[in-house]
Amino acid sequence: MKKTLFLLTVVGLALPAVAAPLDFHENWDGYLAGSANRFEEPYKSTWPDMTGVTNRYPVETAQNRSSPNSLLVHNTGWSDIKMAITHDLGGEWQATDENPIVVEFYLRIPGGNSHRRHLDLIVELSKDDAIAPGESGGAANVIAFGMPRSVRDAAASWFFDGATWANTGLAPTGANWQQFKMTVKSNEIDFLIGDSSNSGFVRTYTGTFTQINIRHVSDGGTGAAYLDDLSVTGGVLVPEPATALMLLGLGGLFLRRRRG
Repeated sequence: MKKTLFLLTVVGLALPAVAAPLDFHENWDGYLAGSANRFEEPYKSTWPDMTGVTNRYPVETAQNRSSPNSLLVHNTGWSDIKMAITHDLGGEWQATDENPIVVEFYLRIPGGNSHRRHLDLIVELSKDDAIAPGESGGAANVIAFGMPRSVRDAAASWFFDGATWANTGLAPTGANWQQFKMTVKSNEIDFLIGDSSNSGFVRTYTGTFTQINIRHVSDGGTGAAYLDDLSVTGGVLVPEPATALMLLGLGGLFLRRRRG
């Protein structure tokens, strides 16, 4: 009886780590604001730079959805900079139909349609440090969603399915804050911008994810946006091999004890 209770206690301690869903939220409110801030320390410890060049993402108070700060993504003067910042999700996560991974963020594009046509803003789920290509084609362990001018010159939002870019058929309207939402399931992805949604897009990359990335690829023109209230929720945490072996071994021990 004592051995059985011990086994159940160990398994009970291990299972919550396996079953707990993602629950990451970022609003940049805890960061020092100012146009001179380029995500120096201690910000880089939270959002490391994937590109190996100096980050140029300033935290701003000029526009925010939930006071006091937001993240400014601005192309002006940065035509030679292709950058990405990343946050580690603390494990390897799988999206399923029962437990989809939901990526949600809010954008405000104050320049109207002309800025939307030139904005490069992409939010990605990725496996390790892979990033979606800036142009159509190519394979990557990435599901991405945003306003990537690098693959089109229109106001519509596009997504990357793990192999190619495709049009969501959705676009932000006006210069007010609007919700962007990507729901990643086992084999499909659903999208929402503002009050409009489109669903059932094929998910070519069906593997796991380890991080969330924010990036832009400046390629001329003037495009700016404020990003606020980013969240990544849901999903299933894939146990590490050592944890899986431990659970398997404990299960086998329990069965042998029962049979004996």
